[in-house]
Amino acid sequence: MSGKISSVSEVVASVPNGAHVGLGGFAIARNVICVVHEIIRQNKGGLTVSQGVAGLDTDLLVGAGLVKHLIIGGGSLDRFGPVHNINRAREQGTLVHEDWTSLSLCFRYLAGALGLSFIPIKSLIASEILERLKAGAGANDVSDMTCPFTGERYVA
Repeated sequence: MSGKISSVSEVVASVPNGAHVGLGGFAIARNVICVVHEIIRQNKGGLTVSQGVAGLDTDLLVGAGLVKHLIIGGGSLDRFGPVHNINRAREQGTLVHEDWTSLSLCFRYLAGALGLSFIPIKSLIASEILERLKAGAGANDVSDMTCPFTGERYVA
C-alpha cells in the first residue's frame, strides 16, 4: 500500500487533460496557487474549472490558456481589481462560460457530494442569472420543476 501523502506534482500528474477541476478559495483568499502553478507547469489543458468566486488561481489558469469551460459564481481580485485574464477570454470568446450564483454552485457541489443528480432550489427563480443560464451554456444544467408534495416551483 502506498502512503497517504503525495507531492503536489504527483497529485497534479493524476489529473487528466480535460478534467473538471473544482477550486475553493475566494477572490484572493485561500487560493491553491501551488497547485495551479503545477497544473500550468505540467500543461494540463482543456480543463473545466468551477469555483464559487473565481480569483487569482482561476485567472492564472485561464491566462495560461488551459481552461476551455468556466463555471463560476462571480470573480474578483478583491482590492487588486478585476480578473483580467477571465474577462479578456470571455470578451474574445476563447472559453465557454457559465455564470451561476455562489449559492447555486454550493448546492451543485452538495448534490454531487451526496451522490444526487440535483438538489431543488428556489434561489435562482425570477433571476436574470437563470434566464442567462437557460439561454446559454448552462441550458442543459437547469430545469424548472414542480414539487410533487406542495405544487411549488423549484429549479433543479
